[in-house]
Amino acid sequence: MNTPRSKGGKRPKAPLFFKLAVLGVSAGSTLAAAEALAAWSQGSAFPYLNIFEADARYGVVLESNASTRIRTRKGRVSSIRTNEHGFRGPRVSSPGGSILLLGDSQVLGFGVEENETVAGRLRAAGFEAHAVAVPSWGPIELALAAEDWVPRLRPKTVVFFANITNDWPEANVPNAERSTARDGWLARRRPDLTPETLTGFPGRRWLLARSHLVFSLRALRAFRAKRPATELTLGAPAAERMLTQVGELSAPRGDDRSRLTGLVRRAVRACKARCRVVVAILPMDVQVDDREWTKYGRAARDPSSLASLSEGLLYDLRTLEVLALDLLPALRAASPGAFLDDDPHLSSRGHEAIALQLRAVLSAPHYVSRPEVSP
Repeated sequence: MNTPRSKGGKRPKAPLFFKLAVLGVSAGSTLAAAEALAAWSQGSAFPYLNIFEADARYGVVLESNASTRIRTRKGRVSSIRTNEHGFRGPRVSSPGGSILLLGDSQVLGFGVEENETVAGRLRAAGFEAHAVAVPSWGPIELALAAEDWVPRLRPKTVVFFANITNDWPEANVPNAERSTARDGWLARRRPDLTPETLTGFPGRRWLLARSHLVFSLRALRAFRAKRPATELTLGAPAAERMLTQVGELSAPRGDDRSRLTGLVRRAVRACKARCRVVVAILPMDVQVDDREWTKYGRAARDPSSLASLSEGLLYDLRTLEVLALDLLPALRAASPGAFLDDDPHLSSRGHEAIALQLRAVLSAPHYVSRPEVSP
């Protein structure tokens, strides 16, 4: 069939909106294909957690009822989901009688599946365990979390994880002064990151936090700028920095031998004799096994001086009548392989070793019984 022609024998021009629609569909299809290809190439996962929200008191928290997938440098993919409170794990069925695990990314279980974490393994063993843990939190936030969540969840036991990797340097600085969230990502707190600069056009959050294509472009820019991967800066460089600061970090604070003791004391007060507090001291990977240095491409150094940090805290905890668990022996027994082979976080094997030690303590009759509480 012949197309009608206008006067003069020329075909009529297509309306402008039709041309724009065709162009939009074409561009959309191309972007959708590029997004699908980028997601496939990354295993539909990101190397960092992308569900952070800024918080005035904690610095950052995690989105509630959210889910995402993360991968390690060697491509190991794991899923993370949060419950109604913004913590990793199932919904809280009913308050009372649980085990509350306070910590950071180690307790969250970065790099392993939920059932492989300390909390997940305790749940599998019959305990009701909740991980109140957010990456970047330090001991100040753990004390604050005890004050906020002990009254709400009414746990039987609170486990305060003292992480040698960063808790001693962070004991003086609240996370609200160190960290914030931007477009779902953890960001260093800067004067220019105000609430106004952290908002933007509709859909910005999804585009910058969930688009694999956009993330690939940003990662390429970071690669060209030769920025080191975050997990590498947490590893050997953090250990080397700690070794140079250990004298200052282990100095007494008033009558306390450890700068963490006052924060543990806050957690004890939050329990008000209604729950028990356990302090679990988590060593750095390079303290556990010298071979951990190799994954960072660094020569091994003697980390024995870091023991003064845990020794000071252990001494203070005896005066507080708080049970302390030094996790170093258990993790050494689980090595090699207690930590991931491409970053400083605990592996499934490491989480299992810690869960077994906690189970032994929590199952002891003299410990599990709830202390008497006056009306």
